Amino acid sequence: MMQSVGKTEGFEAYARVLLDWYRNGKRWMSVTDEDKVPIEPMLLQALKDVADPRLRREIEAALTKGKG
Repeated sequence: MMQSVGKTEGFEAYARVLLDWYRNGKRWMSVTDEDKVPIEPMLLQALKDVADPRLRREIEAALTKGKG
């Protein structure tokens, strides 16, 4: 069970970092010297797996800000 808790906390830390980057205008992340991936779909994917309801709301708000 402790491994599961550690994985959840690690994943939520990852999601918080992505969210911070996104909020501060970073939209792409380098995965190699030449390739970049967009952060927005990574956050959208993370939204499905984040257990913390507050963090889920923050991600949702960031992704929907100014939409609609």
